[in-house]
Amino acid sequence: MKLRYLLTAFVATLAFAVGCVDQLPGDLASLQVSSSYISIPPAGGSQTITVKATEAWAFNSVPDWLTITPSSGGAGEIAVTFSAGESLDTRAAELSIKVGANEQFFNVTQQVGSGELTPSTCAEIIAGPVGKTYQAEGV
Repeated sequence: MKLRYLLTAFVATLAFAVGCVDQLPGDLASLQVSSSYISIPPAGGSQTITVKATEAWAFNSVPDWLTITPSSGGAGEIAVTFSAGESLDTRAAELSIKVGANEQFFNVTQQVGSGELTPSTCAEIIAGPVGKTYQAEGV
């Protein structure tokens, strides 16, 4: 009878020891952001988030159309501003924030219209601005 209690206590102790984890994989205790998704208006503008880190951090692979101020920092809490100019087309970027040996992903979009293209005539395409995407019908 005592063996049953001893075995139960041993299994419970083993489960408790294995179940305790300081940090789960993918959990970034060293970085907190107020939002992991930013949407900038088609006319351009800026959005601000708060980054709170316990060590040095930096954004990686920032596209040319997007400006991040500041793009890196140290321990503490700081406001980070994302800015983009006017766009004729929808733009999107998946950025990563590197914190020590970990990375967290962050999405920035600049949505123009509903995202659907309407058919345009050749005259509208020729008269339209350079850099805009069109859907043409016909020959």
